[in-house]
Amino acid sequence: SHQVGVGAFVYDEEGGKVLLVQERRGPASGRDLWKMPTGLLEAGEDIPEAAMREVSEETGIETEFGAVIGLRHGHFGAFGKSDMFAVVGLRVKNGASREIKIQEQEIEAAKWATVEEFLANPNIEAGSHAAALHALCAKWSAGDYHGIAGRKLPLGFGRPGEVYTYVRDD
Repeated sequence: SHQVGVGAFVYDEEGGKVLLVQERRGPASGRDLWKMPTGLLEAGEDIPEAAMREVSEETGIETEFGAVIGLRHGHFGAFGKSDMFAVVGLRVKNGASREIKIQEQEIEAAKWATVEEFLANPNIEAGSHAAALHALCAKWSAGDYHGIAGRKLPLGFGRPGEVYTYVRDD
């Protein structure tokens, strides 16, 4: 009934920059649209892992999970499905390269930009869900918003295994 997607807000604390991409194919292609890396979850994949995988596949940048920054839920997905989209705050892994290596099948271009450039995107309409999520991304990068922490916790109820549990962590 749903497709689940992720948007990866990748913040490089060392350089104070955000990773942005332009799509070669997909709904955002063919426009001068710089955006965060995005993608769909694979079966059995957790939200943080999907975000980190998409960033690694599309740009070669290795990241670590920070928080779920926000969530959008709409009813306009492909094949008549509802669409859930989690914006995930990621940080560049300590010691990882900042050199971008684009996946040419999906990505037209990628760059490091300032948070101000990210917020000044002319394709983001004031008052839209994207504007609200972008503002939270900027607050997260400045340390003014903590998002929703995700932890793997035991499943419980006498069943084996772990599940990601997302809770506000203040």
